[in-house]
Amino acid sequence: NGVLVPREEVLVRPEREGQRITQVMVEDGEAVGKGQTLARLGTPDIQQGPAQTPTAVVAPAAGIVVVPRSTAIGIMASERGEPLFRIIVRGEMELLADIPGPRISVLRVSQSAKVDIV
Repeated sequence: NGVLVPREEVLVRPEREGQRITQVMVEDGEAVGKGQTLARLGTPDIQQGPAQTPTAVVAPAAGIVVVPRSTAIGIMASERGEPLFRIIVRGEMELLADIPGPRISVLRVSQSAKVDIV
């Protein structure tokens, strides 16, 4: 038994506070390239003063994007809150396996394994 986890994961948050998500440009599980626009943020309608230029949220690395349920149009984005996106860098996953003690001694580096995902 075990769990698949990203080998390397990047959390993507906005660089500025006070903007709402106006457009989500990727879907969960989509492959993205470094620098690709993931979402656009804009100033809330209720804010006073001059309108700010929409902000693009871009992928800092290439990989597979995970879009949390909390990432939706109209939601306020925060650099301190939950990430808007997670990127599984290069799409690489690792298996964290539970192996009974007596079987650990037979494992070797680069040994092949069969993994069944249920």
